[in-house]
Amino acid sequence: MPGAGIAGAGGIGGMVGAFIIAVIAGIIGLVIGAILLHIGVVIMGGRGGFVSTFKAAVYALTPYYLLGWIPIIGFLAGIWGLIVEIFGIRELHDMDTGKAIIAWVISVVIVIVIAVILAVLVGVAIIGLLGLASSTTTPVITP
Repeated sequence: MPGAGIAGAGGIGGMVGAFIIAVIAGIIGLVIGAILLHIGVVIMGGRGGFVSTFKAAVYALTPYYLLGWIPIIGFLAGIWGLIVEIFGIRELHDMDTGKAIIAWVISVVIVIVIAVILAVLVGVAIIGLLGLASSTTTPVITP
């Protein structure tokens, strides 16, 4: 959870700091998610603007925020939120359900592609650091 390190510092200040960081991280995540979702909507020919996509994303979070803390019901609330998001995209962008589903899938594919690229970059960086560490050993000279 964002801000968990600050909360570990202890006291009411740590809790307030963790709460503020969690709220800011949640808002940033929501905006980034809505941007990626809007890319899919634009590709599929949605007629609404970014505000409509943002509304659908916010509406979709409502069931999860209300019921997500309950163990099994939270999972079902997440699924219901996905359905609300797809219906919201459909209604707010004046498209059919199939296109709305494809727009959502496109946004998920974009996230997966970004994650794979970042994983490869981190892996290359780690391998580069390990290679650099092993090249600092003294070479053996043979006659």
